[in-house]
Amino acid sequence: MSRPDYTYRAFEGGSTEWTNLIHDARGLSLLQAWAYGEAKAATGPWRVERGVFFKNGTIVGAAQTMVRTTLLQNIGLAWINRGPLVLAEGADQIAMRKVLMDHFIGQNGLYLRIAPLVDIPGPAGLTATSTLGWASATVDLRQPESTLRKNLHGKWR
Repeated sequence: MSRPDYTYRAFEGGSTEWTNLIHDARGLSLLQAWAYGEAKAATGPWRVERGVFFKNGTIVGAAQTMVRTTLLQNIGLAWINRGPLVLAEGADQIAMRKVLMDHFIGQNGLYLRIAPLVDIPGPAGLTATSTLGWASATVDLRQPESTLRKNLHGKWR
């Protein structure tokens, strides 16, 4: 582990506690919501692992990880989409990624894939992939519907 002041532990609460924990996280996405993890686990070969990051004993972040262990001839995959979430001012996203690498790669022998929050700096140990056809954007849904429609590309579907 690169940063001994950061640790990662399994989340031990239920859906209400998880929702309350991540509620105010900057950049919170449906992909880190309890219901998404449960639905993904119920409809496919995935299991969900939720964890929290501590810095000097205080919770500073959280991540919901989808884990698939029967992939590519017994090489498992840990997939974190739009995380980890920063829950405390000044929390180090890069340190949290390094702790995740230690946990999933070093301790569990899994291939770790992270699609970080759009506005979080990188790469911090991440390597861009050549996978095409997947992209995301942030849209402010507080705008009037007419403004949202006007800002769409002419060929949106």
